[in-house]
Amino acid sequence: MNFKKKIKGKILIIDHYLENLDFLDRILTEKGYEVNKVTNSKIALMIIKTEAPELILLNIVMPEIDAYQLCKQLKNNPKTASIPIIFMNSIDETIDKIKVFEVGGADYITKPFQVEEILVKIHHHLTLLQLQRQLEKQNQKLQQSQNDLLAITNNMSNGIIIADGRKKIIFLNAATEKLLGTSEEDLRGKQIKLNLQLKQQEIKIKHYSGKKLILKVKKQEIIWHNNLAYLIILINISKYKQNEMALFQAKKAAEAANFTKSSFLASMNHELRTPLNAILGFTQLIYNDPTLDIKKQEYIKIIHDSGKYLLSLINKILEMSKIEVGKLKVIEKNFDFYSLLSQLEEMFQEEAKSKGIELSFSGYTQALRYLKTDEEKLGQILVNLLNNAIKFTSEGKVSLTIKSKPNQEDNLSTKQKIIISFEIEDTGLGIEATEIDKIFKVFEKTIVAQNSQKGTGLGLAISKKYAEALGGDLTLTSTVGKGTIANLYLPVEIPFLKEISFCNNCSFTLKLPFNEKKNRILVIDHNKENSDLLLDSLTKVGFQVKVANNEIDGITLWESFMPNLVLIDILIPKMEVSKMIKRIRAKEKTSCTKIIAITVNGIEDDLTKNIKTEYDDLISKPWREEILLQKIAQHLQIEYIKVEKGVSDLSSSNTPLIELKPSDLEVMPTQWRMNLNHFAAAADCEEIAILLDKIPEKHEKLKEKLNFLLNNFLFETISDLTKNKF
Repeated sequence: MNFKKKIKGKILIIDHYLENLDFLDRILTEKGYEVNKVTNSKIALMIIKTEAPELILLNIVMPEIDAYQLCKQLKNNPKTASIPIIFMNSIDETIDKIKVFEVGGADYITKPFQVEEILVKIHHHLTLLQLQRQLEKQNQKLQQSQNDLLAITNNMSNGIIIADGRKKIIFLNAATEKLLGTSEEDLRGKQIKLNLQLKQQEIKIKHYSGKKLILKVKKQEIIWHNNLAYLIILINISKYKQNEMALFQAKKAAEAANFTKSSFLASMNHELRTPLNAILGFTQLIYNDPTLDIKKQEYIKIIHDSGKYLLSLINKILEMSKIEVGKLKVIEKNFDFYSLLSQLEEMFQEEAKSKGIELSFSGYTQALRYLKTDEEKLGQILVNLLNNAIKFTSEGKVSLTIKSKPNQEDNLSTKQKIIISFEIEDTGLGIEATEIDKIFKVFEKTIVAQNSQKGTGLGLAISKKYAEALGGDLTLTSTVGKGTIANLYLPVEIPFLKEISFCNNCSFTLKLPFNEKKNRILVIDHNKENSDLLLDSLTKVGFQVKVANNEIDGITLWESFMPNLVLIDILIPKMEVSKMIKRIRAKEKTSCTKIIAITVNGIEDDLTKNIKTEYDDLISKPWREEILLQKIAQHLQIEYIKVEKGVSDLSSSNTPLIELKPSDLEVMPTQWRMNLNHFAAAADCEEIAILLDKIPEKHEKLKEKLNFLLNNFLFETISDLTKNKF
């Protein structure tokens, strides 16, 4: 028989017949086995004790020690118990097969020997021995792994449970026993009472000590001993829940306190502002009285200035309270940066001159004309910094220097984003190095400020918070006796040209050049509101516009008006748009009319295929004016110019301004008009808006006209309408 895989091993042959020994030695040696042979049982025991074989061939008839007795001795010894023993006997000798197996024999063979039988049985039992030893090694490794797992899990603070596919517990660690207050013996084999469809859940249990525990339970399906099982982790979150509840209660208490504080501040705001408005209003009236002598005018001015200081303090305290309760809002918009700088320079120039201080602004470039950030907060920061610089400088200069660089942290945006820096330098008293860190804290004042009794200790704290809210920072460096440098860094965006015309306070509108030939535009739209809107928008820019509300009038007007461009609603009834366009195209002789289709969102894809064949472009409703003007400029090959806004523009017949007279405001109470006059003088948009909201519905037109003035920042006009009319 040909064995493809031979098991090599050491074989001991015990037989007192030399012929048998030589025969077996020869055939086994030829097969690659290592053979040792003895004729005496006692010598065999000595050899086995010195170097144990892997298999024994034992003749059943042996002198001195009986073969059964020898086998029994070997099986009783743990060191030799695993050695397979194959008994040999002659065919004419009686063999007690049952006794062979009773004493631990593995098998038997009969004489005369059949070589094939011998080799098969030796191969079989050596294979079994090898498999048994491999299994023992694997069991040892498995036992070691289980011991390691147990050692690891028993040192964990979280409970570990393994349940089989029937949800019966097959493993748990010491932490589980401690958490559940029971022993492994009590839990092993019991069915776990959890919803194992959930990967995570929280349960409440009662410990044997009487304590109530909250456990987070996490579940994961695993393979355990080749079968589906559930790994369950128990985490004691009782303390976390207690802390969470304590934090929740503390948060509620803090929110209640903040609400009380906000309510108090709102109430005090109203109670303080009302008399302050009266004080400021009447002192202004009295101050302008020509019959008042100079001394009394000085007294009135002191009262008025003190009132303004109190109002400023109230505003700062309220703003700080908003910051503390997280109600600070950032409202980014496009604005005219040059206009803001001009206002700041005008605001502080007189005060600087009166103190003999040189005030200068530098670094501004046309590229920074229009920016996008929170204009109000940027303006307030610069006001606070410039105010402090002039306030604490008695001689020398105060300068504002502007610099900009690309924002390297935002390379993915298509917008042009920059970091703009403002350096406000003064030659004032300076600040001690030890005071720099606390200068941005609420109500903290430098020694210089305390001695001069100037400032509230809020301006810089608010400015710092504003700068951080805008994504930037505000820092100070100072040298006592030489002056202070404040550095403000802010990330800002430079808006696209098409967006600039829609910034809230930009100082220009788009117009056609005066020497540009009048381009004619025909609007064909069955909706009168839409066509009127297009008529007004395009006429203001300088186009000649005619409107048709149906297809018949549209074709008639096209023939007489000969427009350069047609804006056509593709949903116009009574005729298919494509047929109407074909009629227009058929009537064209030399020039080619540009046609832009106006559609609604959602059907552009169906119409795109018709571009260049029926019409030149399309725009969807609700259309944006900048996109509409851009498309018109593209197809008519024209350029717009920017026309600066001015009072003359706002005073035209198209605005409600000329229809408003001081007597129109007398429908409102005297106090209301006084307040409006005061806030207009202070350019306080927020307070003016609050006042305008109080105008009754029956005077809605008055409200619209005043809102127009507010939206266009015409504070002087509002002030003139309410001056000396009390």
